[in-house]
Parts: sequence; C-alpha cells; structure tokens
Amino acid sequence: MATSDVIHTASRIGLRSNGSHTLPPIYSLPYELLAQIMLLAMLPPAREHRPYPVASWLFVLCHVCSLWRQVAFNTPRLWTIDTFPIYLRGNLEEEENAVDYFPSSAASAMFLQHSTLLPIRVYLFQSREMYTKLTVDSMAKLLSAAPRWQTLEIVWAAGWEEFNSKDLARMPPVILASLEDLILQSVGPEMWQDQLDIFLSAPRLRRVTFEGKDIPPLPWSQLTRLSLNHDSPQPCLDIIVHCVNIIHLSVTTKQWAHLADPNSYASATSGLLPRLEVLDMRLGLWSSGDHLNPFLETLKLPALKSLSLALRPPYGEDNSSVSWLTPSLLSFLAHCPDLKQLTVDNCDSCIYSEDVPVILQRTPNLTKLSFVESELDDDFFTILTYEPRQPESALVPHLETLELFEVGDQFSEESLIEMVKSRWWADEEQSEKHATPGVVRLKHLAVLNYVARQNLDVVDFTPQLRDVLAVYQNQGLDVKI
Repeated sequence: MATSDVIHTASRIGLRSNGSHTLPPIYSLPYELLAQIMLLAMLPPAREHRPYPVASWLFVLCHVCSLWRQVAFNTPRLWTIDTFPIYLRGNLEEEENAVDYFPSSAASAMFLQHSTLLPIRVYLFQSREMYTKLTVDSMAKLLSAAPRWQTLEIVWAAGWEEFNSKDLARMPPVILASLEDLILQSVGPEMWQDQLDIFLSAPRLRRVTFEGKDIPPLPWSQLTRLSLNHDSPQPCLDIIVHCVNIIHLSVTTKQWAHLADPNSYASATSGLLPRLEVLDMRLGLWSSGDHLNPFLETLKLPALKSLSLALRPPYGEDNSSVSWLTPSLLSFLAHCPDLKQLTVDNCDSCIYSEDVPVILQRTPNLTKLSFVESELDDDFFTILTYEPRQPESALVPHLETLELFEVGDQFSEESLIEMVKSRWWADEEQSEKHATPGVVRLKHLAVLNYVARQNLDVVDFTPQLRDVLAVYQNQGLDVKI
C-alpha cells in the first residue's frame, strides 16, 4: 500500500463510528502508540519513491480530530520527516508526478516550530521540472534554523538566480553545529565564493558529496566519507592528502594535460591515509598526460579493503595513448597488505595482460576480482586455474567472487571451464577429499559479455558451456552469464 493510501485509510478509521455512542477503538490507543503509528504511516518503505510533499499528508492527520492534532503537534519527529523548505501543492488527489509544488514560508515556519530543536534536512534545488523560487522570507527562516541543519543539499543549475552563496556567506560564524552531511552539486556558472568558509565551523561534518567547479573551503581532515567530482585532477589530489580520517573515498576527474616528473606531484604531507578502506577512482581521458599514476604514487593506504580503478576515453575513441600504469600500481599495492576487492575498468591499455599475474601476486587476500571492458585471453584463465599438485603457487587463493563484464572474445570457453572446474566442487566432493584444497571455493561467477568490442557482435556462449555451468549452478555456485 502506498504511503498516501495509508494516510487516507488512517484518517477514515479515525472518523468512523461503530454505530453506538462509544468512541471508535482507535481512540483508546495509548498516546505514545498513536504517535508511533503516525510516524510509521509517514515513513514510506525504502524502495518506494516518495512523492512531494509529505507535508500534505501530515496536514491530513492533523485534520482528523483534535486528539490526533494534539498528538501530532506534540510529536516533534513528525515535523522533521520532510525536507526544508516545506513544499505544498493544491490537491493531494492530483497525479503523483504533478509539478505544481511551491515552497511555503508559512508551512516551513510551522514545521520548524513543532519540530522543536531536533535536527532537520535542508534541500535547495531547481530544475526544469520543478522551478523553486525561494522568497527572502523563506531563506531567512531557513538561515535562522542553521544550527539544526543535519543535512544540507544544494543542487544548482544554470539560470537559477534565486539562490547563491552570498545567502550562506551572510550567516554568522560557528553556527552549523549539527551539520553531518553536505551535498553540493553546482552545474552552472561560478556559485561558490571565496568568502564562503562557513563549513569550516561545522564540527560534526563527516560526509561530503561535491560535484562542480568551485570547491568551497571544507574541514577535510575531519571527513570520513567524500565523493568528489571535479574536472581538474591536481586540486583533487591536493584535497585528498589532507583527508587523514577518510574511510570511504570516491573521485571522478580528468587526466593531467601532460606527463611530468613524479616529484612535481609530491605534497607537503606524506600521503598517508591510515583509515581509508574504500577507494573508487574514475578518470576521463582527453590527452596523453598522466592519469591514475600521480594518485597511486602519492597515496599510502595501509587499511585499504576495496580498490576500483576506471578510465573513461571520449565516446568512440580508445585509450591507447595513455601511459603505463603497472609500476605505479605495484608500488601502491605494496602499502595495501589486506586488499580484499579489486576492480579494473577499461585499463587494458595501461595494464598489459602480462602484468596481471604480478598484480595478483601482490594481492593474495583478494576475495573479489572484477574486470570491466578489459580484453582477456586464455592466459588470464590459465593463471587463475588451481593446480592441486602445486598448491603453493595458487594465485588469489581466497577468491570467492569473479566478475567479468565486456571482456572481449579473445579467450576460449575451454580455458574458462577449466578455471571454474579447478575452483569449484560440490559439498559431497569436499567430504570425500583427504586434503584441504589450497584455494577456497568460488561462490559467485559472472561473465556478462554482451558485446565484443572488436566487431560489435553479440557474444553468445555455446550450449556446452552453458550446460557445464548449469551443473555447477545446481550444485550451489551463483552463476550469471
């Protein structure tokens, strides 16, 4: 049942009489239980897209009767479910995708009042589908509640003149005491001014997502999660080395304009990020300059568990002109002793096929290995094939998940079958073995090779391969081909 249906059903229950002079049973519910039911009715399932605005649903509950209104007014959490400013629309029965929403200064003031001092989420945005003109009064009310902002999200597009950084720059200092999450998406002209340093006084700020051009000053050293999307790689690297408490890092940028002496990228800091566990790097290619190398040569990540490296050439072009990455990658992996997951995406022009065995030797604790848009051949499957007579030579002995997406057609099905066969056995086969295998058993195998990049033909596996993998699947191996 959709959330809006729950609200209307609840309102009908509240008004329905049982035909006698006694009150409906719902009126006998304890105050706290009724408040909890209201909260559950207002919160949609995680999988359900919440249509705007939640405020209208809450107003329906408040109009059922004086008791419900009193319960709602005295349940502050109800008034923090929606984001600020509060948006209204004319008729709750209109289509769910209606676009006649408008920010209401009066509703925002009402929600701020009844939410007492609880943290709130602020979402400022503009799009072609929903034009949101913030009045001076609306912005003033939001700024007055700035100490309560727990999440601030600003999505800004070209031509939006109703909001700019000057509104935030006028805020008094040391005021963002509750801010934990900051999301800034600036896709228009310059938005953030140099004087916008208010986020430096956000002692609880831990998670930041930034996409755009002008990066405001931020307390990088206290962040634990950062998603950074910026066209210039050097500012990204300069920022990253100061994120000494970062745990999860995602970077999307472009390559340098030229090759340079590695020492020119050295920072005043050591590049040591002792807590970083997840690193996801995506670089767009446009020149023959440095790409991933400066990042890998600068950073030292002893706690790293998951590494994803991706190169994105311009549409219709390859990445054949990029510089060799393997030496930098091997040096980087020497400082990552417990890497569990590795994803290599479209890097076959800078990581050669003969480099793969050496890389896997440096990552003995891998449990998940993924190759995306990288040409693989029989040698790849041969080095992964486990030889029981030489267990000490097994590469990635803890491998449980192998994902191969768009890896071309330069390998034979026989080599793939032999590799899977060497790393899979049924439960009854394991009990019959006298010795413990030198590798763990595969759990997940995905070979989704829809298009061979050489000739753009659909790659279809033979019935023989599908039959073999179907047997393993029936025995418990999770297979997707």
